[in-house]
Amino acid sequence: MPRALRTALSSLLLVLGLVLGLALPAAADLYLATDRGALPADRATGKIFDPLPGTADARAVAVDSARELVWVHTGEELAAFALDGTLVLSVPADAGEEGIARMAVDPEDGTVWFGSGESVGSLAPTGQALQEIPLVANLRGLFTASAVAIHSPASVVKRP
Repeated sequence: MPRALRTALSSLLLVLGLVLGLALPAAADLYLATDRGALPADRATGKIFDPLPGTADARAVAVDSARELVWVHTGEELAAFALDGTLVLSVPADAGEEGIARMAVDPEDGTVWFGSGESVGSLAPTGQALQEIPLVANLRGLFTASAVAIHSPASVVKRP
């Protein structure tokens, strides 16, 4: 089957909710949170692979490239997977009524940030709960960036 036809067929079947592939790819470079699970994909070919195990109804996904982990929230737990699909860590994390809608990983230290309309929380890469921040507005996005030092004559100020 020609490559262009395979790519078009993969895209069509993804829209229909079907998953192509028999194993996790070594070079997946895109992960999708779907009602079928967390799906690894190859951006170059458009191929969608089998979902990560136990991730049915994935709510959010974030990749920690430095530690080679894929974090997935399923509504009941946060799970970390190695890039080969092996479950590394799982911690209970009830999504509540809002459901976990956003996740990000701090590239510096691997802290996993996750949130919904009500709050934002964080976990260490080991799964230890770090903090919870109540929100005064409805969460629509979540992004982390390394702290940047700003030098002034009187002091050094760190911005989040």
